[in-house]
Amino acid sequence: TCKEVYMSEGRYESIITFYNNIFMLGIKSYILQFAPQATAKPKLSPMPKQVSASPHYRTKCPR
Repeated sequence: TCKEVYMSEGRYESIITFYNNIFMLGIKSYILQFAPQATAKPKLSPMPKQVSASPHYRTKCPR
């Protein structure tokens, strides 16, 4: 079964409709950068920053 998602005031559609009409239109230009016939090289995301310290350890939970 398809779930319904909020599209606009008082209007709900299936998740498939959202994916095809909203999500794909928004990401289409980004996806096309990776096509074999693309003329420009795609802008890649930078490497994520590595955390140099481990998380702090708490000995007692606050009550």
